[in-house]
Amino acid sequence: MGLAVEEQGGRRLGHVREVVPGAANDVLELDSGVALPFAESCVLDVDLKGRCILVATGFADPEEA
Repeated sequence: MGLAVEEQGGRRLGHVREVVPGAANDVLELDSGVALPFAESCVLDVDLKGRCILVATGFADPEEA
């Protein structure tokens, strides 16, 4: 919680507000209103020291972030 989320290419999507358990995978809910699957296809890297999560492009609507 609280980690910054950034898309490949540098677009900032927000900060993790909550991790919601799901049937297939957990969902990262961001303070910007974006919801992302916590799945290998979406989450490319979790840098706990740098407090940042890198996600693949195409999972967030460009108008949401």
